[in-house]
Amino acid sequence: MSNQYDYDAIIIGAGISGLVCGCYLAKAGMKVLIVEKNAKPGGYCTSFTRKGFTFDACAHSLGGLGKEGIVSQVVKELDIDQQMKLKRFDPLDIIIAPDYKISFWSNLNKTIYELQDNFPKEAKNISDLFYFINDVKGALHIQLKNKTLKELLDNYFHDYKLKSIFSFLAFGNLGLPPSLLSAFTAVKFYKQFIFDGGYYPGNKIQEFPDALAGRFKEYGGKLICSQMVKKIMTKDNMATGIVLNNNESIMAKYVISNCDAMQTFLSLLDNRNIGLENKSILNNLIPSVSFFILYLGIDNNLQTPSKAGTNLWFLSDYDLEEIYTKIESTKKEDIRWFMFRIMPNENSVSCFTNAPFRNEEYWQLHKNELREIFIKRIECLIPKLSKHIIFKDAATPYTLYKWTLNYKGAAYGWAGMPSQFAIPELSQKTFIQNLYLTGHWTTLAQGIPGVVYLGRDTARIILKRENKIT
Repeated sequence: MSNQYDYDAIIIGAGISGLVCGCYLAKAGMKVLIVEKNAKPGGYCTSFTRKGFTFDACAHSLGGLGKEGIVSQVVKELDIDQQMKLKRFDPLDIIIAPDYKISFWSNLNKTIYELQDNFPKEAKNISDLFYFINDVKGALHIQLKNKTLKELLDNYFHDYKLKSIFSFLAFGNLGLPPSLLSAFTAVKFYKQFIFDGGYYPGNKIQEFPDALAGRFKEYGGKLICSQMVKKIMTKDNMATGIVLNNNESIMAKYVISNCDAMQTFLSLLDNRNIGLENKSILNNLIPSVSFFILYLGIDNNLQTPSKAGTNLWFLSDYDLEEIYTKIESTKKEDIRWFMFRIMPNENSVSCFTNAPFRNEEYWQLHKNELREIFIKRIECLIPKLSKHIIFKDAATPYTLYKWTLNYKGAAYGWAGMPSQFAIPELSQKTFIQNLYLTGHWTTLAQGIPGVVYLGRDTARIILKRENKIT
């Protein structure tokens, strides 16, 4: 390392992608610092305790941990697979729609048979689509980036309700209806979360980032929490380090941002470095949706249609397109879908649904009201839920923004539309020399498996520059 630098690399944000990237760089012998604004690492993949009840903040399970999964590959390469004590729930998900109750199992064939039993006229089409998704890779997968999920499903299914049910898990997890969601992103999601999902690291989701952070430190990396980055320093269009909120300057050869892209380019960098064209690109992009998340501590007597660890999805009607278009204007009383999950500890419940961003004042006025409306809505599925609640709280889209500074409380970075896939100006290598992005704001991948892959890949790009790998 040159004497002009304090670190070889500084990573802004200890989300999953930043932690993975930091681990690989530190493992290769680089001197690495990760700076995190919150008191613990993990970003959306964190847990917290209130009144003796432990909740997962946002992320509720892991995918990509099967034999060939990217997360499985990474945890083995970083030697944390044994310490996480992974478990897998079955069924992974249950969808309750007006006419159907369908489970998605860890056994792919069992899921296919269940869908075929419910839609016998589509039996061959169901197996054909599942096997296509399971086997697609390489150039054929890349060809899907300009198609929508709707276009893909229209090639296989005729039944409108089947299309909606199959799309619902992608809609609930990625926030877009089939007419807008990239088929590439959707297929990645199904492969990683439905065909290879339902995994959980021990007793809470926090154990995953904690394992990564622990390994990062063992490799010699330094993690600073509860500290904000105020500025990315540049010279001659090259990143040279960061300035913390306490005005301390730290120099580095590489700066890697694992935080919100709007924050990275429009707040942390000098405006003179951005350029009007890049500002225009940023301002015209659409962020993914945000969520209203309910946290409930319950007694031991609540009877539910699902076991602890299984995601229970409720859909009031099949029009996902209309549900999406009305997110911004929907009345608080009109909750048309939600996810309900009892955590593996069996006394904590998390539920979420889409919600508009609004502002802090709006949510100060309406948070508790929507919390109670949401509880009543869940009682259409789980009667007398209110009588079993010991503790209740909620996170609004503005809460998600405060946690992460994600633009408009976005749950998955930019919305996963074909037009927003692999935008060159928002790939890992930016228009500022030695400034890299990692995580879902790159427009390259979404979900935990996606950001795990990007963390590893960003590290490999830098290590190749340093001639530390071939």
